[in-house]
Amino acid sequence: MTIKMNMEIAKSELAETINKLEELIKFSFNKKLNLHSTIGAKYGELYVAYQLYNHNPLLASWRTESESIKRRKTSADIILDNYGKKIEVKWGALHHLDNDYYYEKAGKIEHWGWGFSQGNQFNEDSFHYVVLLAAKRNLAVPEHIFVCTCSELKDNMERRVSGEGGKDKYTYFLHYSDTKKFYEKPENNVLKIEKSLYNDPKYQERWLTLKKNGSI
Repeated sequence: MTIKMNMEIAKSELAETINKLEELIKFSFNKKLNLHSTIGAKYGELYVAYQLYNHNPLLASWRTESESIKRRKTSADIILDNYGKKIEVKWGALHHLDNDYYYEKAGKIEHWGWGFSQGNQFNEDSFHYVVLLAAKRNLAVPEHIFVCTCSELKDNMERRVSGEGGKDKYTYFLHYSDTKKFYEKPENNVLKIEKSLYNDPKYQERWLTLKKNGSI
């Protein structure tokens, strides 16, 4: 049984680090520095590792010491070695400001988004589960947490124009909104799996199962 996390980092130390990253993200929002996306990615990894602490997660360089994963050990953010599961983590800020391209594009409807670039990770089975963190307004801590399987993304994702960098670039991404109207606007080109995130509670219930059992 792997106990690397518990041996090297106390849970209190991990919590302290997460709190510091939360402060940095709030500072970024308050000062309009636009640093939160980069910091948020690392915050998300550590947040999920903290929540799964009792299952002894491996992250960063510790992933190479996995006993249950034999190949491509670093293809996802976290390994739950006791269960042989690789977890990818995506953190997303709430789009809600008038100068936010994605907020404007969505008809000024508040929503979150998570990018998967050209889809290599799910197309190459680089993880078992992806944890989607939807951060509270101008904060780091999640308001919603969803868990999707790799196969669900492979079966349901489509390349769409993301507007990334102000260009008509086709990439893979997911959106979620608490507002029903978001899913009714044709210009939002909503995917079936995005409607499922809104309508089906199983994606949020899976997070509770993952925390309890280390697998779903």
